[in-house]
Amino acid sequence: MGGLPEVVYAVDDDESFLKALLRLLKSAGLKAHGFKSLEDLRSDMPLPQGVCLVIDIILGSDVGLDIPKKLFESGTEPPLIFVSATDDENLLARANEISKQPCLRKPFEYDRLLEALRDAMALHLEAENRPGHTSIHFSANINQ
Repeated sequence: MGGLPEVVYAVDDDESFLKALLRLLKSAGLKAHGFKSLEDLRSDMPLPQGVCLVIDIILGSDVGLDIPKKLFESGTEPPLIFVSATDDENLLARANEISKQPCLRKPFEYDRLLEALRDAMALHLEAENRPGHTSIHFSANINQ
């Protein structure tokens, strides 16, 4: 399927949502792996080439918005999509700024997820092809 990532890593502390999301991704023919926390994701580092992250904004005691910064510090800069059921406009605005695309609001449609994956990959490819390549995902001040 054109424009989709080779593999998707999903990070969400809601086990039933994570299972459903993984089934959805696999039904689209994608390799998908799930993680319940930032710590679980760290255990699978370094991330494979071609991975796209789908991250919940709120992960129990962790804030999903912190994951990209931690990855960037380790030299990894994958495309990403944030998902959330929160109504906190500040968190949603920060997520949109970091990922450069709208946060997917739970529940979301299958087609919207595939569209967001394609958009994330296109943004990532566009950034990589720019002269003087700089990060598009981490330009936001995520320590607000």
